[in-house]
Amino acid sequence: MDSRATGTVSPLPLRPAPVADWRTPQGLAAVRAAADGYRVFPLVAGAKVPPKGSTHTHTATDDPDAVIRQWSETPDANVGILADGLVVIDTDTPEAEALVAELDLP
Repeated sequence: MDSRATGTVSPLPLRPAPVADWRTPQGLAAVRAAADGYRVFPLVAGAKVPPKGSTHTHTATDDPDAVIRQWSETPDANVGILADGLVVIDTDTPEAEALVAELDLP
């Protein structure tokens, strides 16, 4: 239906939002990890979960250009690494860090 017939006015198209600077510590770490061959994906800032509705197994990439695009949209996102074939030791507490230090891993 024509907007003139309803008396409504269509808004003017908005300019695209400026792209945020992806070069945050998290964005830089994500690009380095991708360049090293790890498949990375953004996590909610300050958390260890992907954004709601995100399918991290599909968004994970080792393409640095794709990572830059992702972190341009969410520059403060934490970095997730798709752990296919990796052994991950998560040390969130001083006690856990001490236990891992005792293992003398590379």
